[in-house]
Amino acid sequence: MNAKQVVEYICEVLNIQTSNPLIVLDMVEDLKGIKDMQEFRTHIKSRIANLNDDYKYLSGYQKFIKVVNDYKYNDSNVKDEAIETYCRKLIDKIRTVSRAIDESLPSGLRYNDFAETATFDNFKSNGNCAFTEKEQRLLTEVGICKVWLLTFDDNDFLLKLMKAVSRLNQLHLAPPKEKTLTLEGINNRSKK
Repeated sequence: MNAKQVVEYICEVLNIQTSNPLIVLDMVEDLKGIKDMQEFRTHIKSRIANLNDDYKYLSGYQKFIKVVNDYKYNDSNVKDEAIETYCRKLIDKIRTVSRAIDESLPSGLRYNDFAETATFDNFKSNGNCAFTEKEQRLLTEVGICKVWLLTFDDNDFLLKLMKAVSRLNQLHLAPPKEKTLTLEGINNRSKK
């Protein structure tokens, strides 16, 4: 199911006049950020079936905008909860590793002194690091080992970790830049 089919469906359900092609264009543009059109269609049906005061006095197009915004807001909240859960588990893992380090330090070496010079190599056992490559990249995004070893129990560390996850997700989810043909490139191709 593509965006145009969903727009046709929405126009039918919400009684949106499609005589103006700009409205249809805007609707298609608004739907581009939605990955699962089938789920979105189900979301629309549930909202329209239970028209409440939020939708009651809106025009068809205004209802569409509200439904899209509600869907995107709900979707982002689910993602935030998943990110928070992941980050809390990672903090628990850091706490466990930190306790193990603290208990196994040679006498005379303080935990803070160890943290000053720690690298991911210090967390290896049988050649395997306690943290996955993804976790290492995320923790490096927050700061060097010293930073997260000494601040993982601080209140703002969870927030820093969640922001780092979002930043890394945006880097990986960003569409690759398209190569643009220059006039020079076209001329070179035509000479061949």
